[in-house]
Amino acid sequence: MPVFNTENRKAMSRQIIFIRQELQDLPGQKNVIDEALQRAIEDDNLNQVFFDEQNTIANAYYDEKRSLTGEDPGRITEDDFTESKQFLPESMFFPSLHGPPENIWRYLIPKIAEEVNGSNGSSYSPNESAAVASLLENCTLLTDGFNDGSGSTALAAPYNTGDGTMALTVPSIFENSDRIVASSLLGGGDGLFQIEAGAGTTTLTVTELVSPTTTIVAGAQIEANFPGFSNAERETGSSGTYPTILEALEMSIDADGADWTSALAAQQTAIVDNGESRSTQIDQLTAAASDITDTQTIINTWQSLPSTGSDSRFTDGGLSPLLTERDEREIWLGTRSSEIATALGTVVDNGNGTYSGSTGDIHMERYQWIEARLHRAWGTAIEEQSLSQSSEIMQSRLDGLIAVLVDYEQYMEAQPFMKDGDGTKELVIKDASAFSIGDTIYILDDATAEMQRLIIEKEVSTLYLSDTVPAILEIRRNARIYKIF
Repeated sequence: MPVFNTENRKAMSRQIIFIRQELQDLPGQKNVIDEALQRAIEDDNLNQVFFDEQNTIANAYYDEKRSLTGEDPGRITEDDFTESKQFLPESMFFPSLHGPPENIWRYLIPKIAEEVNGSNGSSYSPNESAAVASLLENCTLLTDGFNDGSGSTALAAPYNTGDGTMALTVPSIFENSDRIVASSLLGGGDGLFQIEAGAGTTTLTVTELVSPTTTIVAGAQIEANFPGFSNAERETGSSGTYPTILEALEMSIDADGADWTSALAAQQTAIVDNGESRSTQIDQLTAAASDITDTQTIINTWQSLPSTGSDSRFTDGGLSPLLTERDEREIWLGTRSSEIATALGTVVDNGNGTYSGSTGDIHMERYQWIEARLHRAWGTAIEEQSLSQSSEIMQSRLDGLIAVLVDYEQYMEAQPFMKDGDGTKELVIKDASAFSIGDTIYILDDATAEMQRLIIEKEVSTLYLSDTVPAILEIRRNARIYKIF
């Protein structure tokens, strides 16, 4: 930028000297911060190791639980620390959303978010609870059918897969939510349905429980009483009245067995991955793993049976051991879920910036390391973030000062006096390398207007001028010399 007037020159000369001094001081100051930053990083890395240890155990319990019940607990990841240490508005541990006061966390400790106690999760499949429930439902339909009502009616028009509505010859005597069955005795398809709407009318809105593979013909019988399949039908794998339903239920039972196996395998993996160190919990994990092995052996035996014949897996004899184990595991689901909840424990928000919980519980142990990293006053991740920002600010300051100095130095060279003016023609400055004999220079301080002089001689940092250096020019008022390019 060109120097237009005296005031510009006075300000620029002062800035050049100040910037150079700051550029001497800032790198050392930044080094101190960078060294502190490195120590903070090392401290936080250590605390992260301890957090990860507890978090891995928690996640192993979560993995087991979701394969048991289908409830996948909310997880805590390193991204949550990254967001929280920056105090981002929607961070897990330091939310500051606009709105009601309860949305803003004001305490020094990290917020005890729902995820701290494994809440705020989602559903997960396949899981054992759903598999054994579906298995019981499908086996019950296969062997016993259902009786949701009496009487019957007939289709007034053909029904195709996906139609969703049934036209009846006479108003139905069924209730909404009743299950109904359509037979194939007239040569068409067969299927199972649930009534969603239209009870008492000639038009039913239905959901297909077992979809027909071919058109159900007009005149086909519609009933709310389904007898299931006899042992003889299940031995042969055939039915003259409900062939589609028989095949579909057997396929569903096989799928239930496969889902059950997948859920058990996932539980076994979670148990193996669990680094629990408490003796009570280790014994529980050992017992859980043993029970899974026993259950899987029974499932494997059942799956190895043929699909037809007197020893088929769909006969009473084939299904009985499987269903007995199913009933036992259903009870076990509640027992094991309770054990997991106890092992994890609960961190309690006391409502005043403090918390409580039982020492040794995984959630409590894990939260203490969350606090060690994210406490506003002494958390290592918070300290790391603060020092990192300070270092970045100082680097930005350095870069900005250098850019300004480069710009200024196109137009001017300035140096501070090393001693006050003394009325002689001799002037000692900090660095005289940019000044030469014959240069026109200006001398001044913050309280004195600039005075023009000529350099007559030069010895290292001492200049001999064409006129005196007045005693009124003082270092305390930033006495200085400059020349313009």
